[in-house]
Amino acid sequence: MPFRFPSFRVNEASAQSLSDTLPNRYNLTPDRPLRVASLDRIASEINGLAPRLVDPTGSDPRTTPGLVVAIVTENGEQFFSFGTKRLGTNAPPDSSTLFPIGSLTKLFTGLVLAQLVQEDRLELDDSASNLLPASLPLPTSAITLRHLVTNTSGLPNYPSNLASFRDTDQDGINDSDQFNPGRNYTQAMLSEWLKIGPSLESPPGINAKYSNLGFGLLGLLLENHLGYASFNSMISAKLLRPLSMSMTSTTDSIDSRSLNIATGYNYSSGRPRIAPIPDMGALAGAGELISNANDLIVFLKGLTGLSRNGLSPAFRELNRPIASVANHTLGYGMKLNESQRGGSFALKTASTSGFSAVIAWRTRPRVGIVILANRGNYPRINQLARHFIENSVR
Repeated sequence: MPFRFPSFRVNEASAQSLSDTLPNRYNLTPDRPLRVASLDRIASEINGLAPRLVDPTGSDPRTTPGLVVAIVTENGEQFFSFGTKRLGTNAPPDSSTLFPIGSLTKLFTGLVLAQLVQEDRLELDDSASNLLPASLPLPTSAITLRHLVTNTSGLPNYPSNLASFRDTDQDGINDSDQFNPGRNYTQAMLSEWLKIGPSLESPPGINAKYSNLGFGLLGLLLENHLGYASFNSMISAKLLRPLSMSMTSTTDSIDSRSLNIATGYNYSSGRPRIAPIPDMGALAGAGELISNANDLIVFLKGLTGLSRNGLSPAFRELNRPIASVANHTLGYGMKLNESQRGGSFALKTASTSGFSAVIAWRTRPRVGIVILANRGNYPRINQLARHFIENSVR
């Protein structure tokens, strides 16, 4: 019988006018006192549900070959490992196994912006055009940093020339394919497309529509403003070294042959197919990072407020809701969700052709969870994360 999750429902926030200060129920503070469930209870939930999503043989297209779950609460932290990091082996993933984390990268990009906003070095309503290099002209100066970091810019998901044939490294392979469209997509190519004057899909601030292009441009904007030569050097200096996240980097800066890294899979006609490590090219700020559960627990401790360090003010700023569009309450690269248990939780999902990830957290009580899978485009872990974050409090 197919596995079904226990029934629960998360209601979206009702529409509010755009402002920096939204109603109290969106500030991740519960409406009534809540306590974190015991680690034993949470572990029992994880050990009971997570294995049902895993098939280390790769024969069940409804599953993932491997899965890593990490939980951190006021009572401690715990890691869970299921399946295999490579089909055909008995090598289970562990808390140090690297997984490309796709769009979880947007939280890191958002945190750099949150740090600069908190330090009064940038304002959310600054025009993005004034901060990007002249070679990257936007369709309108009305697009602000707030629009880019909340996916409300009106920009399309990707530039249309991302899918154009190219063989930049002259290896005879099309750099743009369905499994890795961003490979060798350069800033010069992005510049060429922007100079054509692409149309917006909607006016800035009107609709919340996912835009990897918008976050890629935000990453380039921050690099330009801070004077870094690459996204990797900026993230390393601003976040990774201060947080001692030593195993996190961009995917183009690792040697996958010599590291403890999971192999990614995409299922086609019911069969698993090895997928390449994703490469976002010039749009690195949208999804270029690779990490592991050990490092992401460090990041979760910052997000939840369980650890205090020099980036704590930036983490507090990142948790602040900064836009409300239709029925979406939005923060720096993530969405805030009203909880059936009271208060709210934040959630960010990620999906590439070979890997999926999700991170969710509360600040009161302090609890966070991350799930990493070596199965591409696998939304079942998103539902699993929602279930765990809801049932981690009582």
